[in-house]
Amino acid sequence: MTGIILEIRAGAGGDEAALFARELTGMYTKFAAKRNWKVLFVDESTNNIGGLKEITFEIHGNGVYEALKQESGVHRVQRVPKTEKSGRIHTSTASVAILKMVEPKEVVIHPQ
Repeated sequence: MTGIILEIRAGAGGDEAALFARELTGMYTKFAAKRNWKVLFVDESTNNIGGLKEITFEIHGNGVYEALKQESGVHRVQRVPKTEKSGRIHTSTASVAILKMVEPKEVVIHPQ
């Protein structure tokens, strides 16, 4: 069984970006649940309207790294945000980092 550390950070877009980060978190956790992977939340930082400034969690399961490694990078959404009063379209971003977990190995150095 392999595992990853998944980090999501809200980017440009203020409160709307934090809401987008929360939606991305929901998407990844539901995807993990459909594949019977285990999700372990490590850390999160929220804003005052329920969005996520940043979140870190682990996902463990067979093939998890291979399935999610291409998700790393900046994700962008263009929409009329819930926080917008005038109905204008805004662009919000969130960064996603996928870090493969590896088993620690013992290294022996022989003095010569």
